[in-house]
Formats: sequence, C-alpha cells, structure tokens
Amino acid sequence: MRSLVAIVAAVAIVASTWAGVGLALGQMGSSYASAGTPGGAPGDDFDHAGEITAVLAQAPPGGPPAPPGPPADIAKRLNLTEAQTRKFQQLRAAHEQKTSRLRIALSRARLDARELMLEASPDRGKIEAVSRRIGDLYGQTVRARLEYTAELRQLLTPEQWSQLRAMTARRMMERRARPRP
Repeated sequence: MRSLVAIVAAVAIVASTWAGVGLALGQMGSSYASAGTPGGAPGDDFDHAGEITAVLAQAPPGGPPAPPGPPADIAKRLNLTEAQTRKFQQLRAAHEQKTSRLRIALSRARLDARELMLEASPDRGKIEAVSRRIGDLYGQTVRARLEYTAELRQLLTPEQWSQLRAMTARRMMERRARPRP
C-alpha cells in the first residue's frame, strides 16, 4: 500500500513539474510569437519550432547522420546563398552540439527516475529532485530549439521563411496521416 502511495505521489510531483514547465514555455513562446508571421496565427513560431528543426535535420534513412547545415535539397529549394548556407552550417552545428548534450542528460535523468520508482520505498525528496531536473532539462531543450528557429528566421528572407513554413506544414500533415501501430 505504501508503494502505491509513493507512486501516486511521484506521478503528482512529475505532473506538477510538467505543468510548471508548460506555463513557463507558454510565456516564453509568446515572446517569440509576438514577432509573428505575415498571415500566421499567434504562437505559430512556437508551435512549429520543433517541426522546422526536424525538417532541417533530416538524414537519409539508415544512413549516416546528416552533415551540419541545410540538407542539399532544402538549400536548393530555398535558394540559399553561399553566405546563408555557411551561416546555416554554423547555426546547425552549434544547435546539434548543445541539444545532443541536453538529450543525453535528459535520458540519464529519466533513467534515474525509472530506477527510483523501482525501489521498494522511493524517497520523496529524490523523486522531487529528479522530476525538477527532468523539467529543467526539457525546458532547456525547448528553449534551445526556439532560439535556433529564431536565428534561422533572421537568416532567411521573408520568402524563404514562408517556403520553409510550407515545407514544415506538409511534413506535419504527412506525419499525421501515417497509420499508427
């Protein structure tokens, strides 16, 4: 019975941490969204930052990781200049370096949470600490993605940005249309 109470308490702590992260991210997202896109809805940049990052980070399936910078087909479709391509490479390399460290730390924190919840009597203080660490790392990951997206937006012309947004929208629709197992 005590372990059930501990699990319920852990879930409540994690849920409250995630709710706090969501509120913080919503506030942060509104600052990016205030720049707005012509004809876009408020919050579009925040809502699609992950998809934009994913579109630009595509690697061939089963192949080696994509090199830093825009994939060749996207660079061509956006008609990037050499200077834009070089800057893009720098931005993407810095973003990948930063987020890879964060993803590793987040995975370790999640593993710590799993191990903690397998204990017969998990320590509430440890549960709170690991849930806060997970929330903080997740927040840092989202902030890094939003910063990267904002930097890309500054790099691209309004027309290139619109084209990238259209590619992102198509990708999102394709992902939603896929059958789920």
